[in-house]
Amino acid sequence: MIRKLKILIIPLLSLFYSVNAQDYYRYQRLINAIDENIISNDLKSALAKTDTIYKDYDFIYARHCIKALQISCELNDSLKAEIWLKKAFLQGVPKWIIYHNEITKKATTYENTQQVLADYDVLNQQHLSKLNSKLCMPEKSIPFSNLFCGLAEIFIG
Repeated sequence: MIRKLKILIIPLLSLFYSVNAQDYYRYQRLINAIDENIISNDLKSALAKTDTIYKDYDFIYARHCIKALQISCELNDSLKAEIWLKKAFLQGVPKWIIYHNEITKKATTYENTQQVLADYDVLNQQHLSKLNSKLCMPEKSIPFSNLFCGLAEIFIG
């Protein structure tokens, strides 16, 4: 009886999981479409697709947050820049990357992003609290506590 119950429950659980799982194939297709929009200089369409990603996905790669922030800055959309700057910090992007990128640096000049910039330490701490510290390099070997983890996420994914 228990064996029959297990046989029934396992497929139901996997069905429940697949229904509730986020479709990251769709996520990647959206990213590819954003890249195509950027290549064809259709930044408004690209920005609309970043809205879809923000709304539909809990986890967004740091490099994609930077891409969305760059699009926002190129279109002078300070409200979207604020959203993506905060998300980038929550995903572990160090503040210095924002200041050293010619496009994202523009986000530091918007009035409405000043609070996000001021909240960097809090946002970064939220990011660090989600990391498995055993997988990160020892803090003493790098100048910034999350440099390795944050940069690895941006450039490696």
